[in-house]
Amino acid sequence: MNPCVGNDVVDLAHPDAQASVPDGAFARRVCTPRERAALATASEPRRALWRLWAAKEAAFKALSRRNAELSFRHAAFEVEDGAVHHAGERLDATWFDEDDVVACVVARGARRLVHAGAQLASGSTPAEESWAARELARTLIGELLDVDPAAISVQRPPFGRHPAGPPVAYIDDRPLQGVVLSLAHHGRRVACVVAVG
Repeated sequence: MNPCVGNDVVDLAHPDAQASVPDGAFARRVCTPRERAALATASEPRRALWRLWAAKEAAFKALSRRNAELSFRHAAFEVEDGAVHHAGERLDATWFDEDDVVACVVARGARRLVHAGAQLASGSTPAEESWAARELARTLIGELLDVDPAAISVQRPPFGRHPAGPPVAYIDDRPLQGVVLSLAHHGRRVACVVAVG
């Protein structure tokens, strides 16, 4: 069975991240009552809110890879004790914090796991962010498998009823078996996690 892995990144300098208030409607929609109570006592409530968001997004990406019909209701995912819990499943979470970025990786069943992030120039378009995340994935996969990154493509084939599913790595038009990746981008930040089962 392939590893279960997901990631997310939040550019804390992005206007979207600046606008959200830890005790506002956004937090009530995204967080469980226990998480909101923790936000109320956090030393950096805005960062704590985005750490929760990143963990939930990462867990959704990981779990939806197995279930194309999984509904993403943020408050149905609870972050507690270094893990994200959803419908009886537990995914261990690891956060990467810097001054203006929060990233989270969740994983289960990976023999090898590599995570990397990069910063883009201000004013990058979503298409440029997506391209940069795919390039980062190709580089990581190439290093992990000792393969020329130019031989690797990252595509989003149809999945369930969705025209574009989770990203999949290919070599010579064949999916790489046992390699699972997750991409994320927000504002000036891109991130990728690659797992080998």
